[in-house]
Amino acid sequence: MTNPAARQLYNYLSDVMRHPHKAKLDIEQLPEDFREFGRELVGFCESVMQARSLAEDLAQGRLDTPLPPRDNLVADPLKSLHAALRHLTWQTQQVAAGDYQQRVEFMGDFSAAFNTMVERLERQRTALQRELDSWRVENHTLRQNTSLYEKLMRHIARSIIVADAQTGDWMYVSEEIQAMLSGVEDIRLLNRWMGDQLRSGEFSTRTAQLEIEMTDGVHYYLVSIHPMRWLSRDAAAFVFTDISGERREIENLQSIAHYDALTGLLNRYRCMQVLDQWLSERRRFVLCFVDVDNLKYINDHFSHRAGDQYLLRVADGLR
Repeated sequence: MTNPAARQLYNYLSDVMRHPHKAKLDIEQLPEDFREFGRELVGFCESVMQARSLAEDLAQGRLDTPLPPRDNLVADPLKSLHAALRHLTWQTQQVAAGDYQQRVEFMGDFSAAFNTMVERLERQRTALQRELDSWRVENHTLRQNTSLYEKLMRHIARSIIVADAQTGDWMYVSEEIQAMLSGVEDIRLLNRWMGDQLRSGEFSTRTAQLEIEMTDGVHYYLVSIHPMRWLSRDAAAFVFTDISGERREIENLQSIAHYDALTGLLNRYRCMQVLDQWLSERRRFVLCFVDVDNLKYINDHFSHRAGDQYLLRVADGLR
């Protein structure tokens, strides 16, 4: 190529294709009759490079990238794709939040796949809602049966203290109470607690139930307070039912519901509860997502036991 202007333009185009970051064309070095063409060529190449940069960002999923200017007509299809992806991202977030009315109509085969997914999620949610409603009915029945059981147990309970309604003095103490109380301190604290209940006057005409924790932090009792007459005096019968086992079972169930069995970390359900609380309290916080690399490779090549150990080490690191 013997024409210097043609060589200069060729070299510039070659750099645009192969080394875009160093591509540069000095318009003033061109013959005068080539300068207008050179300016147009530079404008076109800059539009192409801007479109290429946008395409690379979209390929990497970076939707917050700055868009080329409006006069860049070369990038218009990519800018349309960028807008479509941002809208699709918003729709996906709406679906994740439970809005299954979202539909996509502008992305060909992907639209059909997306809409089918949302419809299936809606059917699954409906089925789960039916299951939940059924469970609530069963749970209500179970609670009624449990309530009846507790009432029957109260009638045959033997851990009883009868106290004078005015003075709080103990008028009757069953033998089983002695086993419940571990020492003088327990007796003093229990006597004070019972006196507080009597002085409140809330149980003078009706039966009520309260829960107390013993000083050892291990034993819990459900206390029914019954107003009554005892030896011609106004009194109250405190009936104690040991619910320590039930409390431990509840705490165990709460642990199962809130913690991951393998790592001991809070599970998704509990984390979402905490997030909802923090959001309602308008707290300032940082939410970090951690992606564990190559877990599938470890499971496939070294066994799921090794994968579990990997997850445990990650959990220890997070702690």
